Amino acid sequence: MSILHVPLVVICLLNYGETFLELNTSLGNSTPSNLPAAFSTALQKTLTIDAQQTLVFDKVLTNVGNGYDLQSGKFTAPVKGLYLITATAFNFYHVSPTLEIVQNNISLVDLYLDGSGHQNSAMTQTLILMLNKGDSVWVRSKTDAAKLSGSAGQPTGVYNTFSGYCIKNVE
Repeated sequence: MSILHVPLVVICLLNYGETFLELNTSLGNSTPSNLPAAFSTALQKTLTIDAQQTLVFDKVLTNVGNGYDLQSGKFTAPVKGLYLITATAFNFYHVSPTLEIVQNNISLVDLYLDGSGHQNSAMTQTLILMLNKGDSVWVRSKTDAAKLSGSAGQPTGVYNTFSGYCIKNVE
């Protein structure tokens, strides 16, 4: 029987509580040799974007290794490794945007949000990627008139997220 070792930071990424914020603060947003690079972000404001526009997730929940750039909205791998990358998007009804997860300006997968009815919709895409040090990954709009719901001032109303972590460092 083998034992699976789960890095502490992975467990903490699933927790929005004080422990999560304390870990981020105590690490000083650096990457000690025993912790993988990891980031988790959220969109707090409602955002209307144009085609090919990068979504800038304006709330950084954690940024171990400083790979996520709050100005550009892009994650840049601080180390070569196998990464889990995930994005979740939520839209208002009557708007059907398509978003995409992009690596080094190459579209990998789409997130299609069907707002054709009288309901809002959400979608998540999760990828396992081999990234070289310096490779960038981000979420952008593929179609015009994308409108994504922010938290609308609600402390727990986070609907759009972009996160990832290094599963295995290969340097």
